[in-house]
Amino acid sequence: MIEEGKRNILKVREWDENGAILEDQENETVFLPKQYTTRDLVVEEEVEVFVFVDNIEERIATMHLPDLEVDSFACLTVKSVESYGVFLDSGFPKDIFLPNKLAIYKKFDLGEKRLVYLSTDPLNGKLLASEKLLDYLSEEEQEYAFNEEVLIRIWRQTPMGYRVIINDVSEGMLFKNQVFRPLEIGAKLSAYIKDIRESDGKIDVSLTKQGFKAHIDEHQKTILDKLNEQGGTLPLNDKSAPDLVYAELQMSKKNFKKAIGALYKKRQIKIEKEGISLC
Repeated sequence: MIEEGKRNILKVREWDENGAILEDQENETVFLPKQYTTRDLVVEEEVEVFVFVDNIEERIATMHLPDLEVDSFACLTVKSVESYGVFLDSGFPKDIFLPNKLAIYKKFDLGEKRLVYLSTDPLNGKLLASEKLLDYLSEEEQEYAFNEEVLIRIWRQTPMGYRVIINDVSEGMLFKNQVFRPLEIGAKLSAYIKDIRESDGKIDVSLTKQGFKAHIDEHQKTILDKLNEQGGTLPLNDKSAPDLVYAELQMSKKNFKKAIGALYKKRQIKIEKEGISLC
């Protein structure tokens, strides 16, 4: 069955100057217009396409594959704002509508990114976006372990830090004291479970493993790897500016000092005015 709002692997049944007729194993077909192809096709070959419903409610395929699919989260860019809602750039030839009767009164900036959930309009099969992300998270309590590695999506910035989506099923919080670089809305990152609050069950995450030893071991490895990459020396030491440390190693100055102190005590590095080097 050909799935709308998703990628499909289909066979070319016909090919001419207008485009291609594609079919699946059940002989169900969809039209691929020539302007939505990336190259000439050959009858009987298989191609990967994204299938969607266009403005006249016809099912169409495109070889320009967007980084999204129906029934999942996606980070899309605001393309236009109308009195009845917002149109988001999908990455394929059809913008995705975000219904919002208060759109002109809310702050939607052209070009800004929004994390949304994509579903299908039951009336016409078109993709629809929603910012009510909590409606699409799991209602079942998830079992996470301390320091368990998870995948997070950056949802929204707040005065306390960032609201995040964990493994696409749970809401979490990444506090600003755990962040040492700018984060973009919609960014997908590896993180670790820091705490599950007994009072309300809310989940806090961190971008690094918890516990002094875990932190230090991880940062020590990063420094040693970088030293090996750079021929055994780095122009950084305990006097270096925090922004230089972060630009080179993506870690805070505090963690850098702790890590090089531990490496120095183990006689794995030397700390000099010019920087650090392998022993």
